[in-house]
Amino acid sequence: MSEDGSLSRTFVLADRVFREFAEMTAANDGVTFEEAYPATWQLYELGHLKLVGAGDRLNVRACITQAERRAAAKQNRPLAAYWRAVFAASAGGTAGSTE
Repeated sequence: MSEDGSLSRTFVLADRVFREFAEMTAANDGVTFEEAYPATWQLYELGHLKLVGAGDRLNVRACITQAERRAAAKQNRPLAAYWRAVFAASAGGTAGSTE
């Protein structure tokens, strides 16, 4: 199996979890889903969030310490890069835009 195929399957699972997380954030924090969704992926990319297995599902966990964030960012890098490519393609090249 190619690395791209493996990332694709992992991306689908992670994206589902991040969409749920963004929906909860939007409902609780007074932001729109359109703001919360890419912000969730950006926090993941920076290592502030990580995915953890919890039984038969994935959950989002916050990384507290700087060392934990650095380690998570390194581990998250391949999937975050894949998200950037998918998001850029679907958003017309605006992935990661903070304007």
